[in-house]
Amino acid sequence: LLANVLTELRPERLSEIDLVVYLRAAYVSKQMSVVPSLVGALKEKQVSGVWVDLATTATAVATLIEVLTSLRSEATTYGTLKPDIESMVFEGIIYIQEALDRSLTVPGSSPVYPWDGKASTTIKCIQAWLKFEELIDLPVYELVETLTRYNIQSTQLLSGRQALSVLDDLKQDNARLLETVSQ
Repeated sequence: LLANVLTELRPERLSEIDLVVYLRAAYVSKQMSVVPSLVGALKEKQVSGVWVDLATTATAVATLIEVLTSLRSEATTYGTLKPDIESMVFEGIIYIQEALDRSLTVPGSSPVYPWDGKASTTIKCIQAWLKFEELIDLPVYELVETLTRYNIQSTQLLSGRQALSVLDDLKQDNARLLETVSQ
């Protein structure tokens, strides 16, 4: 049923929040064939890094990060979507960060809920920001594992070269001994 609903969508007629909801539904239900049209419609509606308001922007950014992570982790035919999604995510995160900076400089603003003075908006912004941080976080453990594997491989290669060198020396010694014995 959800697949039918998603395939019958006309993204150009949907509001920003509806696009985000349907994008999330497509991602969760693995209906990736509708993702390009939803992402394209979202891209057209983003103006200066924002969709409608701060809460919608934060929700869109969090959802786009999930879709981007999914596209990165599996080999898909949607490679052309990645730059568009990355661009929208970066613009959205910049808008969220600037909104925080603006709210912190306004006298009398809520220090507890810095985004729009609302708990729900603040939570959405924090969630988007944390997902973004996770997305760009340096994969330290993977790098250490790769370096360890490289070290093991280079040690094995060096051991193999040393063994070959010893064998080559033995061959030369044997050749000299044979030459001496045959004289």
